[in-house]
Amino acid sequence: MAIDLSELERLSRELGGARSALDDRLGITYVEATAERVVARMPVDGNTQVYGMPHGGASCVLRDRPDESASVSERVVVGEQPGIATVVAALASCGANAMPHPGGTLLAHLERVHALLDEWGARPVVRLAGLCHAYYGTDGFPTTLGDTAQRDELVAIIGEEAERLVYLYAGCDRGFSYPHVAEPDGPFKDRFSGTVLFPPLPLRRDFAELTAANELDIMRVNSELRAQHGPGLLRLFTSWRRLLSDPAWRAVRMTLQ
Repeated sequence: MAIDLSELERLSRELGGARSALDDRLGITYVEATAERVVARMPVDGNTQVYGMPHGGASCVLRDRPDESASVSERVVVGEQPGIATVVAALASCGANAMPHPGGTLLAHLERVHALLDEWGARPVVRLAGLCHAYYGTDGFPTTLGDTAQRDELVAIIGEEAERLVYLYAGCDRGFSYPHVAEPDGPFKDRFSGTVLFPPLPLRRDFAELTAANELDIMRVNSELRAQHGPGLLRLFTSWRRLLSDPAWRAVRMTLQ
């Protein structure tokens, strides 16, 4: 049974977490509290950054998603992944829906990559990274949607873990890094900083899965690019086989062989 506001405040005081000035400043109000979850509302107005989303400081306290019962000026806050429609709207506000890209616009490509990763059963964080993978541009697509000097803005939209993968993907110096991605301790160069990194195996798997989804989508929508780059990509992904999921590897073979 839901606990009313007065009961929630009483429990908060007993636990040493009485309402703070930060709660008042952000306009946070509690609407539901059960043994399974706590739901709160936070107004967007006054707590936004350039994309109309809650700023990174607010999102460090709460993660947002759209909710049909919320008004236009509010989000219902729960511990879930941000709504895809919200992320797509943010990307469109950066101009992704007007940027030319093989197969249509950049936004259409980003949405297809997200759908492909979803089809393969990728983790939610990887799917979100796929939706935003060109946010900082890439070694093969220099146009950017956001600034690497303001990474907190993308963190506010998709969370820290997904943003780290987006940055890793965007920052990859492909000529240096690709031959070593499948090596257990292979070097990986950040083209933004020139730093040489040694990502752990799980991160290499996420990177490989995201790379495959991106390249395969382009190969599927542009036969000329597939004829030009398909054989080289097949060799690359074959060398990465141990990093790719079975669904991703089947897609590689169906698309490139």
